[in-house]
Order: sequence, then structure tokens, then C-alpha cells
Amino acid sequence: PKTEQNTNKTPKPTVTLQPPWPQIYSGETVTVRCEIHGGEGAQWTYEWRPAEVNTPPTSNEYRISSAAESDSGEYSCRGRRNSSWTEWNTTKYCLSIILFFRFIS
Repeated sequence: PKTEQNTNKTPKPTVTLQPPWPQIYSGETVTVRCEIHGGEGAQWTYEWRPAEVNTPPTSNEYRISSAAESDSGEYSCRGRRNSSWTEWNTTKYCLSIILFFRFIS
């Protein structure tokens, strides 16, 4: 007899940062990543908040190549596999961009 695995558990998304600290100086590069635990190996489509992060939808990461104050805020994600969405990640990741001025004499 074939044993069926429990497929009722919905994978949980998590937002991570690289580098892994929430305060980034302006001009630095940061990657915001959506990791779906329990959904490894699946083909996912991603949705991000804020909405302007949603390009391309097949990518689980959003790269900010020159961080600005306007990039500060809360980031959250969810994933879709076939027609089923995960929940939004429960902890919104708050990114703070610190304005950094260097005076050159």
C-alpha cells in the first residue's frame, strides 16, 4: 500500500537581508530575499510588499544596488505554487537606510 504524506502544511516564507543587519548606509548594496521553508525544490512565483519590488515575479530576491532613504520601510513576501499562495510572512522586515555623508577636504 502506498503511504501518503501530509501535504496540508503550508510552507512559511521568511524575509532575510544580505548583509544580515537591518541598518544600511545610503549608497550600499543590500539584497532582500524571500525564503520559503518547506517548499524547497518547487517552482515558486513571488509577491512582495511594497508592490514596487515585484519585478520579476519569479525571483525570490530583490537587489537594491545603491540604497537610498526611499528604500527604507517594511518588506514582506509570499509565494505561489500552482494556484496556491502561502501566507504573507508574519514578521515584516523593517529596513532602515542611514544617510551617510563623507566630507572631502
